[in-house]
Order: sequence, then C-alpha cells, then structure tokens
Amino acid sequence: MTELSSLEQLTEQIIGSAIAVHNTLGPGLLESIYHRCLAIELRARTLRVETERPVYVVYPDAPIESPFKVDLVVRGG
Repeated sequence: MTELSSLEQLTEQIIGSAIAVHNTLGPGLLESIYHRCLAIELRARTLRVETERPVYVVYPDAPIESPFKVDLVVRGG
C-alpha cells in the first residue's frame, strides 16, 4: 500500500467518523461534546487518537511562552 492510499484511507475514516457523530447527535450541541464523541468514534475504528496535544512554537530561536493545543491528532491503527 502506498503512503498516499494510506493517507486517503485515514482521511476517509476521519470524515466518516465525523459524519457518524453528526448523524447520531445532530446539530446544536457544544463543540466540546462533539470533540469527545469524535475521539470515541475514531478509537472505535481502531485509530490512535491524542486529544489536546500541546504544540510548542519557536520563532526564530525563541520559544513562545504558552503552547497552543491541537484538538485531535489521529494516526492509523
């Protein structure tokens, strides 16, 4: 399997998970609820998920004091 087809399959699983969560919950809830449910759905599809992962920025040689957080980091299973 090529790297591109792996990425395409992972992308399909992520989009499918987001659609499944939306179809189950519908619109109008807090983002934090969708975030938690999406992580559950992704893990149910045997994907590795990290939530609220800090990312540190250095510019150009100086670290920025407070890191920002990535909502979800997803890797194939």
